[in-house]
Amino acid sequence: MRFRPFHLAILVLLLCGANFAWAQLLPFGDDKLPTVSFSENYTDTLVPGPFGYDQIPDTSLSFTLTTSMKGVVVTDMLPADGTGTLALSAGNLALSLAVGDAVQTQSAGNTILTWTWTEPDPDTGEPVTFGTVSLQYNTKDLKLTVNFADHPSEFSIYAAEEAYSDEELDNISSKNLTFSVGPYGMENITLYISGTASTFDQTVSPGTDDEQTFTGLAKVRLTGVIDKDFPAIRTNTPVARSTVTELPATASGSWTDAHGIFQIEVQVNDDPYLPATLDGANWTASLPTLKVGANTINVRATDIDGHVTTTPNRSFNYSLMSNLTVTADGNAPGKVSSSFFNPLTFDPTKAAPKSVTKQKEGSSLVVTATPAATAVFDGWTSNKTLTAAQMASPRLSFTHEPNLGLTAHFLINPFIPVKGRYTGLGLAPSVAGTALFSATLNSNGTFTGSLKVGVVNLLLKGKFSNTGHYTASISSGKITYAIDLALNVSGTGDQKITGTIVGGAVNVNIDSDLSPFNAKTAPATQVGTYNAILPPADNQAAPYPVGVGFGRVTVAASGTVKFVGRLGSGTAITASARLSSKGKWAFFASLYAKQGVIAGLAAFDLTATDSDVTGAFNWFKPADAKPGKLFPESFSGQSNLTGAKFAKPAAGQRLMLDPDGLGQLKLDAPATTTPVALPALQVTLDASLGINHKLTATAASGAAVTTAQATFNAGTGVFSGNFMEGTVKRTFQGIVVPGPKVNHAAGYFLRAPRSGAVNLLPPPTPPSGS
Repeated sequence: MRFRPFHLAILVLLLCGANFAWAQLLPFGDDKLPTVSFSENYTDTLVPGPFGYDQIPDTSLSFTLTTSMKGVVVTDMLPADGTGTLALSAGNLALSLAVGDAVQTQSAGNTILTWTWTEPDPDTGEPVTFGTVSLQYNTKDLKLTVNFADHPSEFSIYAAEEAYSDEELDNISSKNLTFSVGPYGMENITLYISGTASTFDQTVSPGTDDEQTFTGLAKVRLTGVIDKDFPAIRTNTPVARSTVTELPATASGSWTDAHGIFQIEVQVNDDPYLPATLDGANWTASLPTLKVGANTINVRATDIDGHVTTTPNRSFNYSLMSNLTVTADGNAPGKVSSSFFNPLTFDPTKAAPKSVTKQKEGSSLVVTATPAATAVFDGWTSNKTLTAAQMASPRLSFTHEPNLGLTAHFLINPFIPVKGRYTGLGLAPSVAGTALFSATLNSNGTFTGSLKVGVVNLLLKGKFSNTGHYTASISSGKITYAIDLALNVSGTGDQKITGTIVGGAVNVNIDSDLSPFNAKTAPATQVGTYNAILPPADNQAAPYPVGVGFGRVTVAASGTVKFVGRLGSGTAITASARLSSKGKWAFFASLYAKQGVIAGLAAFDLTATDSDVTGAFNWFKPADAKPGKLFPESFSGQSNLTGAKFAKPAAGQRLMLDPDGLGQLKLDAPATTTPVALPALQVTLDASLGINHKLTATAASGAAVTTAQATFNAGTGVFSGNFMEGTVKRTFQGIVVPGPKVNHAAGYFLRAPRSGAVNLLPPPTPPSGS
C-alpha cells in the first residue's frame, strides 16, 4: 500500500507563502549561531472506501518551528484589534509576520499570538480553514506551532489496492509534500536541513538541492543551521615571486570548510578560471599557458553552501628554459669558463669538451674564452646571431635564446713570430706628403704607433685581427682619419705592416718593416759607424742644391739607426729609425718648421763591393723657408746616399788617397744673379793629403780658384776648409767615405743664394797603355 500525505504541502505555503516572511536570516550574535528545528506529526484513521481502496477520513497534523534568538527586540507590537504586522529584530535578523484577527496574551515572560489560518480551496477557491496558528516568543526563543484541521474532502490519503496501477495512481489529483528551503531573503547565507523519515528513510544532507520532494512519508523531523563560515584556501605553489621554468606549470594548495567544498578554480592573469582537481583537502591545477616574465595567479573556492572565497593575486615569473651548449675548437689550446658550468679545457689533439646546461631564455649570461700562452682567441661562432663586437670579444655577454650554441675558437698565436717594432714610410702623391710610420706590436696583436707628416703627429692604438687586419676611424683636432692596416701573419714573405691612412691633407700608403733586433739576444749584424754622402741625383733641375750632403750613420746592436749631418744646402738634420730584418732603413727628417721633408729608403749590404749602405731620398723645400737668404724658391728633387763603414786610420795612415796622398779637388757651383751676379763655377785642383790629415790644393795663375786647403778629423772623417774665389774666401765642409769600397770625400760650400759641391777623389786612372 502506498501512502501520499499530500496535506504536508501546506507547510510550504506557511514557510514561503504570503502570510509569513523572513526579511533576512543572519547570525543573531557573534558568539552563537541560531538553531532552527522543524517537527511535524500526524495520525490517520483508515476506513474501507468505495471502489476497492482504503480512505483516510481523519487526519491529525501539527507542525512546530522553533529557533533560538539571542537578543530579540520587539520593534512593532500588534495594534489593539489584533491585526497588522508583527516586527522582530535581533542584530541583522529582521522578521515580519502578517497577522489577522490575532489574540495576544502574556504568559511567564512570553508573548503569545494565536489566530485562525485560512487559505483558498485549490479546487473551489472558497476560504478553507487549515488550522490554528500560535506564535510564542521572548528574548531568547521563538516558537511557531500550526495545528491542521481535519478536512476529509481535501485532505485524504488514498491507498491503492488492485483497482489502480502505479501509473493510474500517479494521475490521481492528490498532492505530494514539497519542502522548499529557498534563500528566505538571506544574503550569502544558506539554510541547510537534515533529518530522516521513518518510511521513506531519506537523509537531507548539506549542499543538496534547495527543493526536495518527499513521498510515502509517515513522520519526518528536519533540523537546520545557518552557516556563516567561508571556505579557507591555501596556495602552496607557485611560491610568491618565484620563477617557473616548465610548462605546463602546476598550482597546488589545500582548503578547509565546515561543510564541504563544491569547487576550486584557478585564474592566471586575466584568463578565464580553470577548475582544479580535488584530492581530499588538497587541490591541484595545471597551468598550460604562461607569458614570459611576470604572471599572477588567484584561486577561487566555492563551498557547498555557495560561499565564495577568492585569494589575492600572487605574483610569480615564468622563464622558458632551454639548452645552452658551449664547446671549443681550433688548432691551439685554451679554456672556456663561466659561473654556471665547470671550465672546459680544450686540447686540439683530443676530443672537444662540451657543456650543456639549462638556462632561462632571455637571461643575461657571460662566458669567457682564455687562450693558452701559445694561442690567441679566434672568435665565437653560434647557431644564433652575434654582433661583430660579440664575436670578437673573449668575454662574451649575451642574452640566452632557445637552444643556443656557442663555440670558442683558439688559434696558434700568429703574432709571436712578428711581434716587435716596425718602421717605414708613408708615401704620398707628392713628396711634401711623405710620412714616417712607426709601431710597436705586442704578442697578443695589440699595437701602439704614430704617423708623422708635416705638422701632423697622429697617435695610433689598436689590435689586429688574427688574420692581420685593422680598420678604424680616429679624430685629431677637427679631422677624422680613416686607417686601414694589414699585418703579414702568414708566416711567409716579408714581415710588414702595410696599408693606408687618409684624412685632411694626409693621404699615404704605409710600407713598414719589422726590426727583429735585440741588443742582448739578437743584435744587429750591421752594428758600427758609417760615413755617408748625399749628392744630388743626376739631372736635378734648378734650384735644387748641387751641394753634397753628408753625415755619420750609427747602427746600434738594438737595430736603431741614427743619421746626424747636413744637407747639401747646409741644413742640419737628424734622422732615426729601426733597421729591418733585411737591412732596410726608413730615412725621414722633417724640415723647415715641419713644412718640408727629406725621406727615402736606405739599405745596408756589407757584402757589396762598392758601398755598405745606399739609398735614394726625396727632398722637398717650400718657398721662403728659413734661412731666407738661401734657396728662397721652392724645390723638390732627389739625393742619393752612399756610405761605408768608418774606422779611424792607424798612425801614419791617411783617411784616403793612399799610398801617396795625391788626388783631385773639384769645386762646382751654378751661376747666380742675386745678391751678386756670378758665373758658374767648375774647377778641378790637384790636391795632396798628408799623413797629418791636412789637404792643400793649387791651381794655375789666373784660374777662378787659385788655392784651397782643408783639415780632416781622423777620428770622424769630417773635414772643413776654404778656398779663394778671386778675392772672396769661401768655406766648405764635408766627410770622407773611406775605401776601399768608396774612397770619396764630398761636401758643400755656400755661394749665396745657392750652394756648391766639394768633391775629393783619387786621380783618374791613366788610360791603358799610356
